Amino acid sequence: MDSYKTIVANSKFSEMITTAYSNLENQSIDIVLGNPSCDQDSFLGSHILAVMLGRIPVVNMQREIFECKHDLMKLCDILGIEIHNLVFLVYEENQWFLKRGDMRYRLSEKNVKAHLIDFNLPETSLIECKTFRVDRIIDHHQLIKYNKHVHSQTDGMEIELNAGSCCSLILRRINHLFADVLKEKKGTHDYDFLLLLSIPILTDTACLIRKQHDVDINGVNNALSIANIEFKTAKSVMCDLKHLKHCEAKIPTKMILRMDYKSFDYPEKYGEKTYGISSVKYPYEKWIERDGPAVWKEEIKKFVEEKKHEIFIINCKHHDERYLYVYCPSNMKDMIKTALFAGGTVESKAILNDEEIVIYHVALTTSRKIIAPAVFKYLDARKVE
Repeated sequence: MDSYKTIVANSKFSEMITTAYSNLENQSIDIVLGNPSCDQDSFLGSHILAVMLGRIPVVNMQREIFECKHDLMKLCDILGIEIHNLVFLVYEENQWFLKRGDMRYRLSEKNVKAHLIDFNLPETSLIECKTFRVDRIIDHHQLIKYNKHVHSQTDGMEIELNAGSCCSLILRRINHLFADVLKEKKGTHDYDFLLLLSIPILTDTACLIRKQHDVDINGVNNALSIANIEFKTAKSVMCDLKHLKHCEAKIPTKMILRMDYKSFDYPEKYGEKTYGISSVKYPYEKWIERDGPAVWKEEIKKFVEEKKHEIFIINCKHHDERYLYVYCPSNMKDMIKTALFAGGTVESKAILNDEEIVIYHVALTTSRKIIAPAVFKYLDARKVE
């Protein structure tokens, strides 16, 4: 990974991001905002697109949670960004703030235009902030719920469900917008940092094995060619970061649940209810044995109550197997068979012989991208009680 750090250091990235951050003091600001689970796709995609556009990259997560993500902390090192220089979007004291180091800026006191990448609908309280507007969306997730205030006022939406990684779409957008500049600077190291967009593409497609969409293949080939990097080198870097990502054994449960978490709105007929999905890599047996079943269940309950969810799903992928833990009311237990197994055979087991901790074995491809719309569809078809 040291070679990647050198490549970024020899590029214009540091100069460009310094210029972008200098805009934070302005009354009107343009930002690029990744999704609230802030994985590699969102973090690298938002920062690289932002510097190319001269916008401020914003991390859609609290700093304390971000610091638990060891792979992203390493990416900060590769980018040459100190943690106190990142800009975080946080909800505190019933209002939204942008926080950078010791500085805190009320969103309500600025005029903010945002590109959303790797997601397509912000939280309701953010949408309701009158000084915040979405002007473009680049995503590879289904638009589950249309919001007139957000989606009818954008300058454009690029949503391609077949793309394995949003960074593939971001690189395509960059190539479209900056074709002349990139052609002029070819042979220099100015934009070699675009190489980093290959990392989440390789991560999200299992090195182009699990998914082979043209936009991902072209994205990897293009990103590697910019800095003249061989595929085997890129694969090695991706594997090193993957190892760092598996850090949850060292993290308390209350933080594990927040590290890769997303909230989704119910259909409108339910009012303002939400459901949540957390993705983890920590196998249930080791995780629950570490905490103890009683403590683990209490942490899940606290988290669900804090987020005011009725439905909460933990999606654990480990060693090419995927298991779900489903927290929901007893009158919604049919959701497991109907939504998560499409009416098919349900395969389940209790962890540590605790019948209150049942997990469900699902297909490896059953990611949050699949689960979220399936739950929404189930709720939409159900009568409100």
